Amino acid sequence: MVNNTYWSLGNKDKNQLQLNVHFGIENPMKESIKMANLKEEAINYIPPTTLNIADLEKVPVDVELFSKTVIDKENKEFTFEYIVSNEQEYRVPTTVKKQLKVHLEANPNLKAFSVVKNGEGLKTVYTVIPEQE
Repeated sequence: MVNNTYWSLGNKDKNQLQLNVHFGIENPMKESIKMANLKEEAINYIPPTTLNIADLEKVPVDVELFSKTVIDKENKEFTFEYIVSNEQEYRVPTTVKKQLKVHLEANPNLKAFSVVKNGEGLKTVYTVIPEQE
């Protein structure tokens, strides 16, 4: 167990000594890379966003599904599923998966679908529309 180890944010030499003494490893933060200044970064900052699957014109049924957990505005964990298209995330509501299941059971050869979104917030209704081949 490591006791009395103090890390210094701006002191690479002291941190390297701590890593060597306690762990026998090189400091991975030994070299720093200069980036743009804070003002430039702030001006060019685009916050990460997740769009909705209904924003896509057409969705293939075999697209890969991912899961992500984030902290909401009330500081609570929120987990959602999403797909990626053109390097952008699109949230997939559970109701869309339920409806898609019904369409796939009726037509196992279904290749793609679209989603229509009506309403906002808790009153949002999603409709899955199978694409004709």
